[in-house]
Amino acid sequence: MDDSSKKEREYHEAYRVSLLEKVLINFALPSDFVYHTFRALFTGDKSQTTVERLQGLWQGKVTIYRKLLRVKDENAGQIPAEYQELCSRTPCGRVRLFLALRARAKPEREACH
Repeated sequence: MDDSSKKEREYHEAYRVSLLEKVLINFALPSDFVYHTFRALFTGDKSQTTVERLQGLWQGKVTIYRKLLRVKDENAGQIPAEYQELCSRTPCGRVRLFLALRARAKPEREACH
């Protein structure tokens, strides 16, 4: 397939996520944060400060959710079975899938920078 026939993917950051969705997506953040902090202490990893680690975990979960919304949008409002199976492997993934399945058919978009 040549490059001209490929569909240009919309940037996932364009999908708006409400504060309530962000809080629900990040419900496991405390346990993730404790795990990654202890892992960093035991392995001597000093590449991130505590605040950077917390921000990275928060933003990472929101980014994954936005990408899931984009996949749903690209597939006529349906999330493909392989994505559903992948999301169902973890509690956080199940929450993201639950919210994405119930999200608007055409999610709101933010103005890109």
